[in-house]
Amino acid sequence: NAGDDFQGTPVSGLTNGRSQIELMNIINPDAATLGNHEFDYGLLSLRENIRHATYTMVGANLFDSTSGNTFVPATAVKQFGKIKVGIIGLLPPDLPILTMKQNLVGTRMLDVDSVLSYHSGRLRREDKVDLVVVISHMGLGPDTMLALRRNDVDVIVGGHSHIPLFAPIKKNRTVVVQAGSWGRYVGKLDLVIDLEGDSILSHSGELIETKLGVYPVDSEAEKKAADLESLVDKELNDEIGTLTVEWRRSFTSESNIGNWAADVLREFAGTDIALVNSG
Repeated sequence: NAGDDFQGTPVSGLTNGRSQIELMNIINPDAATLGNHEFDYGLLSLRENIRHATYTMVGANLFDSTSGNTFVPATAVKQFGKIKVGIIGLLPPDLPILTMKQNLVGTRMLDVDSVLSYHSGRLRREDKVDLVVVISHMGLGPDTMLALRRNDVDVIVGGHSHIPLFAPIKKNRTVVVQAGSWGRYVGKLDLVIDLEGDSILSHSGELIETKLGVYPVDSEAEKKAADLESLVDKELNDEIGTLTVEWRRSFTSESNIGNWAADVLREFAGTDIALVNSG
């Protein structure tokens, strides 16, 4: 999982992201990295949330002065049958401008290539891994550039740019995949591995759309989601007005929902002007 599970729904906002940790615990991925939105509620809240995670989080390029180490473990090693996989997490290098400055107090970003060189070498030398997989929240452009300039990464599982890659991209020796956003797709990547040469002989991949009715609903996740949603029902069901026209959202210009939100902020703050980004 390549990050940004926080935000996007009222329940995430009202629980400071704890709801998403509880849901991810049910999915239980082998590894996940942190996106920029995981920091939206501040470091103290994120530390508390991470404490309740039962799955592995990795991030090699965010240093935490409080612990004197990376904010979460830099790497993980997982065994799948005869194949040993080293996993390295990468947060967006521009994280300090993607979240509020006060949300990162006591941390600093580390150089991506430096941490990759160190950890990929260590994983192959000390842990004897057959594959190095990077879980990246940098975006497809930075991921492909990373693959072009390096020869020590076998697979990059990416996020951040919300691009559904319906087939993997091969750059140099690296296979790059990304499964879009909002849980619409699950990415499936099949690899044939040469264990003697520690290399990928062949690969194929696809995105599987998570259509309701096509695949059975996970009963545990369904119950957890219902329990979490009940926490916010009272507030969301509070009638504050009547909508007489359809909301029109725009990413590039003014919209009625954007103007309304700006007016609410302006009235609440008692200011002459309020600004809301179009996204």
